[in-house]
Amino acid sequence: MKNDEIRHLENLTAEVWPAGKYVRHCGWTLGFDAGVTSRANSVFPNEWSAETPLTDAIGEVERQYRAHGLAPSFKISEASLPQGLDDALAAAGYGMQKGTAVMQGGLTAFQSPMRDEVRALDRPTPEWCALTGWEGSAARIAIAERIATPCTFFLAMDGSEPVGTAIGVVRGEWAYISGLHVSPAVRGRGIGTSMLGCFAHWAVENGAGQVFLQVEGDNPKARALYDRLGLVHAYDYHYRIKP
Repeated sequence: MKNDEIRHLENLTAEVWPAGKYVRHCGWTLGFDAGVTSRANSVFPNEWSAETPLTDAIGEVERQYRAHGLAPSFKISEASLPQGLDDALAAAGYGMQKGTAVMQGGLTAFQSPMRDEVRALDRPTPEWCALTGWEGSAARIAIAERIATPCTFFLAMDGSEPVGTAIGVVRGEWAYISGLHVSPAVRGRGIGTSMLGCFAHWAVENGAGQVFLQVEGDNPKARALYDRLGLVHAYDYHYRIKP
């Protein structure tokens, strides 16, 4: 994937998980929230428009995050700007955390009609939050409720029992899915694949033709599932965080 395409998807990842506050600095986008998730509390360095020395720009980032009671954090991909940023952060004492792969591909190959056992919700309901582990997490729920439409919260049912969750978002030609979770007791029964098919159907109906999603490096089963659905590796990203 070309660098400009990577930057576009990286910017979309901020749109689909929006922080409560954004600040622009030297072309970078700084996100500030309640400190609950890395993505909503990190710098997205996808532009660079400063004559400021890089060390000074990083120093200002640190000042702003410390003022918010947050550890300075950068979301780094191979397309991050300016070139050499990752090395500069490492030299400044930033540790590397959370290596993640981004996969992408077409939607039509695995879309399937919506099923009665997969509900499409407008917002995260209490039963959705309980299953996905968000119960009592006001910060996560607030982020989810800031996501602009088209956005759907999928809830898979086994009879009257909630057993699976996911979030789907469409932005132009791109669809994004996150938070895919299936209860351990019912894994291996195709519930995750069913939710993915319903998500793809919903996304195509909302104008998308491509999907991208994130897979953490320690989740080979998810990677294998997406491989079977025809998705391919697009790029990797990681966080640089200074304690």
